[in-house]
Amino acid sequence: MLIMVSGLPGTGKSYFASRLSQRLGAVYINSDAVRRELGAMGKYTDEVKYTVYEEMFHRCKIALKAGKCVVADATFHKKKNREAFILWTRNNNIPIIILEVFASEEIIRKRLSKPRTYSEADWDVYLKLKDEREPFEVKHQKLESSSNNINFMLEKAHHIIEASHEYKAN
Repeated sequence: MLIMVSGLPGTGKSYFASRLSQRLGAVYINSDAVRRELGAMGKYTDEVKYTVYEEMFHRCKIALKAGKCVVADATFHKKKNREAFILWTRNNNIPIIILEVFASEEIIRKRLSKPRTYSEADWDVYLKLKDEREPFEVKHQKLESSSNNINFMLEKAHHIIEASHEYKAN
């Protein structure tokens, strides 16, 4: 099963996605970590972004073909950056769940004012990506992140995953 966790910078998507993958025993693939591994920190051209998503996609396919559950964590704010994942899972009969994490702008501003492990995004980046964001045209679930609701989010995600009748623990 592929679980795509989408959300703009500062929404708490990576905090949530990393904990969800731990809870599920899933492979965790994070776009910021991939960017760092590729030596692409500070480089945000469309070409570099595409390279990061391609590498994420490649890693997802390897893990999924091996029968693993995968949590893919990225903004996925552009249709072109998510459609390969969606099409490949459909064509290969791999279950997919898309979770979109959102938060109030007050919380996002506060989170983005502090240094984070991998992400270089700040408030200006958030505003740019918010403006560029293309809505999902496929079924997805939204999860609201607040200052202290990670356990609620994890429980809700777990119920969504279990309700899909496709999830098998690794």
